[in-house]
Amino acid sequence: MGKRVRLFIIGVILGSIIMYFFVLKDRNIYLGPEEVIITKIQEGKPKISSKAKCKMDCYDISAAEIKLLLENADIDFSASDVHGKPCKTYIINNEDNSVELNQVTFQLCDTVIILSNIEVKSKKTCDCEN
Repeated sequence: MGKRVRLFIIGVILGSIIMYFFVLKDRNIYLGPEEVIITKIQEGKPKISSKAKCKMDCYDISAAEIKLLLENADIDFSASDVHGKPCKTYIINNEDNSVELNQVTFQLCDTVIILSNIEVKSKKTCDCEN
């Protein structure tokens, strides 16, 4: 009986070590949902929709400004469609008043991240609703 218990304990310890190195090692299990989404967007290379590209050109917004917005981002979960099919939609609000960007919308699909819309504080109008 004692030999079985020792083998069982050794198996549990070895299994735990293997699980740590293959599954949990590179994951931060202490991140909240907002941090996980922002990290996913920052690590991926988002495709830019034609509407968002038009607004970026019209309002003279660079990709660097959007990355800066993501560093201080606040996801508006109540306005976002987190259960959307085929892509989840996340609306990111700007908390920094010194930047012209007001809101950015990202769509997270299975393998693609899409920057789908940009809202700015400017009074300038652009015809980008196509």
